[in-house]
Amino acid sequence: MVKLPEGLADDADIARALRQLCEPAAAEWQARQPSGGPYYGYPIGPSVKHYAQGHRDASCTLSASNSQQGRKLTGHLAGSTAAP
Repeated sequence: MVKLPEGLADDADIARALRQLCEPAAAEWQARQPSGGPYYGYPIGPSVKHYAQGHRDASCTLSASNSQQGRKLTGHLAGSTAAP
């Protein structure tokens, strides 16, 4: 989980901030995988409407495809912890 900074003005600013915040984690996660890449970082965060209401939490995720109907992950990524 990451926290968005104050002062973002629109959805484009939020998207840029999310990519920057999540890039290091996505690169680290991808480097841990023995094979099966490429993988794609996919940050999930609030819209500008929710950001304006004070929501700053966002999540960094990794996907096996960058298109709809693409390749799916079939198990946990190497080095990840399964959620309870």
